[in-house]
Amino acid sequence: MMRPHSKAYIVLYLGFGCIAVIVTHFIARPPRESPARPAVPSCALRKPAAGESQAEAQVSPACAPATLFERLRPLYDAIRPVESSGNDYAVGDDGKSKGPYGLTRPWWADACEAAGENWDYDTYVWDRDRCEYLMYWHWHRHCPAALQSLDFETLARVHRLPFDRYRPSNDAYWRRVERILRDGIAVSR
Repeated sequence: MMRPHSKAYIVLYLGFGCIAVIVTHFIARPPRESPARPAVPSCALRKPAAGESQAEAQVSPACAPATLFERLRPLYDAIRPVESSGNDYAVGDDGKSKGPYGLTRPWWADACEAAGENWDYDTYVWDRDRCEYLMYWHWHRHCPAALQSLDFETLARVHRLPFDRYRPSNDAYWRRVERILRDGIAVSR
């Protein structure tokens, strides 16, 4: 049990027989808890709406089945070493991108909005599970067809440059991700 306030007495000998007593007050803080891991979205598949396929129903914002996350695992595992060399605390692009997936503040805000979350960038950008969850929602917003068909090339390109995915500089990025996917070289989870 933690007391809300505590006092400390500091006794100083000032010389010539003088003693000073200093009373300081400390406000106890609750221990910092690690953030709760987000629940990986999983729910029963909803019935498709009129004119909608079952695959489209699975990729809806209301239902992101765990099986889709499992099928995205190779891509997550390929993007991570390209973005951060496997370092969850990486900082790159002159401090603009952070975390295991090299996420920027505007990217984070966009993905949080798509997911309906209000997660603080500075607190949670280092959390791999939250980043992966937001990557899903970022893809859902910017390239739902690629997410539905598991088009890893488009998903990787959109991860890096959501609004200019076919810029020539993105080709080298995709080749690095593709090599890891093909060769199975990945950083341990």
